[in-house]
Amino acid sequence: MSNEYRHRSYKEVSFLLSSLIKNLQEEKGNVFLDEGIINATEALSLCSNEIKVITCSSHEVCGIQLADLVASFSGVRFREALTGKAKILTYGYDCGYEPPIEAPLGFELFATLRQSMLRENEPIGDEMPEFATFKTVNKGLVLSENLSNEFSQLALKTFGEVYLGCIH
Repeated sequence: MSNEYRHRSYKEVSFLLSSLIKNLQEEKGNVFLDEGIINATEALSLCSNEIKVITCSSHEVCGIQLADLVASFSGVRFREALTGKAKILTYGYDCGYEPPIEAPLGFELFATLRQSMLRENEPIGDEMPEFATFKTVNKGLVLSENLSNEFSQLALKTFGEVYLGCIH
């Protein structure tokens, strides 16, 4: 990785970790980063009392592979938001739906992650609990300062709130 990209990666990781530390408050933990994102020396400089930063091989550490999966699921949803085109899944009798229902693939993939997102504690809106929606901005959703305004706005629209009520 070139020095310019490595510096940007370090800056982005530093920004993300500062947000994570604010959200975890009293909790301590380890953050594992793929060794290609930052090097071990940079990782040590990002460590704090709350967070220990460890670089590792994504081939050897399962958590890094999980992070890749989360990024992939979120990427499908974001691509759908960006293009306005979604792959549609049909759930029929074999899935317990009669008549069959249709759902966008990106939403279905992201729905598996929604319960795990860091979010505000208080729901948004008046119609609780049927429409239990929570803000994720600066909690589970941390946007890079390097994003264009267009991408930032679309990311906020797509991931800025998470619905925790029943999906189907």
